[in-house]
Amino acid sequence: MAEVSRKFVLNAEQRVYVEKDWGSEDWLWNGRYCGKKLVIKRGKTSEWVHHRVKDKVLYVESGKVLLTYGWDDDESHAATLTMTADMAFHIPPGMQHKFQGLEESRVLELSTHHNEKDVVGAGQPEPEDVDDDDSGRK
Repeated sequence: MAEVSRKFVLNAEQRVYVEKDWGSEDWLWNGRYCGKKLVIKRGKTSEWVHHRVKDKVLYVESGKVLLTYGWDDDESHAATLTMTADMAFHIPPGMQHKFQGLEESRVLELSTHHNEKDVVGAGQPEPEDVDDDDSGRK
């Protein structure tokens, strides 16, 4: 069996770990694609946001998550979906979304690049340029 080149191994110091009000993110990033291991705390909710460029899929590994989503800044026009283990949901660019932990949950977020400039909250102006790498990766 061939030995794996060290250049392909992402060590802990090369990953990004982010604490959030709703839980945490552990980023697995290669420059083009981003995987995040999310821990969503019971009773906690993320912000109502969309991404102009980022295209992602959420996959629930364990727990129960209430996903709210829609195409309007006004949350009152949104739909909801209760996601349980082994469910996935595609969130294309432009779709507003947020999630709430109905139980402590583990979710994989698989996406194109991550750029903080691409996270747009409801009512905020669209960013001018989101092509620059702003991943926070060391």
